[in-house]
Amino acid sequence: ATDKLTFALNINNILDVLPEWSFKANNAAGQAIIDDTSTNALGVTPIQEQSNLITFNQRYSQMTYDGYHFSQLGAMFNLSMNYRF
Repeated sequence: ATDKLTFALNINNILDVLPEWSFKANNAAGQAIIDDTSTNALGVTPIQEQSNLITFNQRYSQMTYDGYHFSQLGAMFNLSMNYRF
């Protein structure tokens, strides 16, 4: 009966690691945008507005760049048992 029974354990993101990213300027004009603290009619700075455009208003902030390789749910443990009849 044991040759018909299989167990499998899968652990994802055991260290609960999430990627972090930030804007980096390529030139002085880019640095000026990052440093700009003026706000628009919605009360956000130009760099916050760019971040909102990239991340769909922060709903998917972990999914930018290589974030899709990481589980946003934290550490996940999966134990399965298969029995072949």
